[in-house]
Amino acid sequence: MVVGDLITAYHAGYHRVVGFHDATHRKDCPQVEYQTVLNATGKPVKSKRVRSCHVEYCEVVDKKSVLDAYDEAVVAAIQKRDAILAVLA
Repeated sequence: MVVGDLITAYHAGYHRVVGFHDATHRKDCPQVEYQTVLNATGKPVKSKRVRSCHVEYCEVVDKKSVLDAYDEAVVAAIQKRDAILAVLA
């Protein structure tokens, strides 16, 4: 994870990494600083607020992970649709 990456974190939505720091109470507790760029539904947000959370709560979002997640959702939706149509037939 580097500055500029798109991530999901403790707070809902999608965030841009803006920095890193150690927690004030523990030096072995890396924190990620980020700003929200999309809310949880994908709507753009112009937030200037910098939030932070422990690095373990953060996951980098890349094109492959987005495509994989939505491909799985589309397949599941199609299977559900087909099952309902089969019952109606």
